[in-house]
Amino acid sequence: MTRRYLHFVFDEERATAVIDFIETTCFLTKGKGAGAPIKLRPWQKRIIGELFGWIDPATGYRRYRTLFLGLPRKNGKSHLIACIACVMLFFDNEPGAEVVLAANSKEQSSIVFNAANDMIRFSPILSPLAKRKASTYKIAVEQTSSVLKSIAAEADTALGLNPSCYIYDEYSFCSKPDFHSALSTSQGARMQPLACYITTAGWDFQGVGFKMWQYAREVQKDQSKDPTFLAILYELEPEQDYTDEVNWSRVNPALSDFLTIESLRQVFQQEDPHVFKQYHLNQWTQAPKTWLKVEQWDACADPNFDESTLKSLPCFLAFDLSAVQDITAVTAVWTLPDGRHYLKAYSWLPDYNGRLRDKVTKDHVAYDKWAEQGWLTLIPGMAIDQDYIQAHIEKLAEEFLVKCCGFDPHGATKIVTDLEKTGLVMVKVRPGALTLSQPTKELERAVLSKRIVHDGNPCMSWQVSNVSLAQDRLGNVMPDKDRSTGRIDNVTAAVMALECATRMQPQVKPKAPFRVTVLG
Repeated sequence: MTRRYLHFVFDEERATAVIDFIETTCFLTKGKGAGAPIKLRPWQKRIIGELFGWIDPATGYRRYRTLFLGLPRKNGKSHLIACIACVMLFFDNEPGAEVVLAANSKEQSSIVFNAANDMIRFSPILSPLAKRKASTYKIAVEQTSSVLKSIAAEADTALGLNPSCYIYDEYSFCSKPDFHSALSTSQGARMQPLACYITTAGWDFQGVGFKMWQYAREVQKDQSKDPTFLAILYELEPEQDYTDEVNWSRVNPALSDFLTIESLRQVFQQEDPHVFKQYHLNQWTQAPKTWLKVEQWDACADPNFDESTLKSLPCFLAFDLSAVQDITAVTAVWTLPDGRHYLKAYSWLPDYNGRLRDKVTKDHVAYDKWAEQGWLTLIPGMAIDQDYIQAHIEKLAEEFLVKCCGFDPHGATKIVTDLEKTGLVMVKVRPGALTLSQPTKELERAVLSKRIVHDGNPCMSWQVSNVSLAQDRLGNVMPDKDRSTGRIDNVTAAVMALECATRMQPQVKPKAPFRVTVLG
């Protein structure tokens, strides 16, 4: 019986022809059997068959325009990419085919190119047809005016392309959305373009890779969402036991074949659990170098906390001024009667003269949504005016028992002077791990022991997920903006505020202008 979906049909002969082409002309280049024709495993045949077998009978063109394949490491990803590249270069009957192998770095792009180059070089059938230019990462097929090329996610590398097919390796780790946008909009002149994303799970939950992975999950559950998108995900569900070897086999299709259970056991024993989960079970996990886990932070949220009870409790503020076009942060910490701390983050961002959506698209961060929900305040223009921040701090000082306000002196002279004139005690917190290590560690301990309470602010949660720590030779640590994966301004302010709350108990003296206390 012919398989059908909507107006599409599955052409068994076409699927078989592509599989036969691979097994006849594509040769293994590494490991046991190198130099012999590839024999696709049943699971590989299903992927290739699904991708190339479904057609639109009215046009004869392929059904699928996009393949998203989530595959753990050591399951033959590079060879599969090379096989698809060879099909699209030699067997697709596309006039002037242009096959692009895309990667996030030059090193990675060279790996995927070399896999395809070696596969062609080893093939007595394909090799005579191809003119290899390995030094320039290009392979030309002069008979059909076709070309295979490899590019990395760098400026302008995707401009001027007209790919009939591009294959993006490790898309989960894409950090340059503009590069992908240039690729995805470059196929307009092709009648049946194909875009393939073959990747392991990543860690950036705000990035384009995770968003497409989520989309693939939706399509895999309900293909009516996008009948031209082929989603195949080998991933272990969060609730499943990652220590169970039976579950390993469910998400590693090559296990007990060219991936041995002994090698996977060795990785399991030697690697950090989250590294094993990410790379070998295809679970999205937080970056290994980040500080607190999002789940730990979110577990401290109490959206029903009665903030009116804070009015009579000591409050400690700190602010972190941004570069002109990024988040400016104020974080408040209250000491609760039971010894816990209530933490609340306030954030400001320019509205970019009404073009905030451009920054949302560029950063792939939900600034607009957070602004609508009240978690983020938009400031008109292209830069943050410190007067807005000063006015908010003064408002907090009127509403709560603000004992002091911590600050990093860099670029803060005017706002500190003006706030001093209102009678607020300003506490200079010297930047550096020597000063910030103790409150950084205290914040971590407080989160882990749930001695921190907060309102569930998603903007703050995102910033917590971004934090990586810097450590000096003495073991002192502090949040590191340069190493972190995104903005962390409110977290930095929280550390400074906690330093004030735990080590300073200054009394407000309204008539003592220009009084500055120095920490560190």
